Amino acid sequence: MQLSIRWTAVLVVVMLCVTAHGSEENTKEGKITLKDSKNEQVLIVGDKVVFKVNAYIDDFLGDMIINANAKLINLTDDTQELVYAITFYDGAKNIVGSYAANCTLDPNEDTYFGSALIKGKVEDFKTVTSYRLYACSYKTLPED
Repeated sequence: MQLSIRWTAVLVVVMLCVTAHGSEENTKEGKITLKDSKNEQVLIVGDKVVFKVNAYIDDFLGDMIINANAKLINLTDDTQELVYAITFYDGAKNIVGSYAANCTLDPNEDTYFGSALIKGKVEDFKTVTSYRLYACSYKTLPED
């Protein structure tokens, strides 16, 4: 149920993103093996707004997680609305975990999605073989 609510929210924001003026939309997918923080995978997409995602298995206050935190860097002179979503799959293309969020980022600033934590079991995380990353940015429209 929680996954459905997240993806519904992402879909609404994505529809805004795709129809807004000056948008940048990136999808990246590929093979990945999740390891610990000393062996994190770094995934990077974006030109106008850079999404730099660190992916690894970690312990967060006693809960095992996939840490999918992202540093977002707005290289434009405009305030940007951002959408970030990542999904991890096992070898049979079953979803092991996912995360989605959105925010607003001021011109030439950066922020960090430190709450991109996917709870679960290490044995499931070790079955991850691929990922799909979606990142979207678009200029904030002026309010009337």
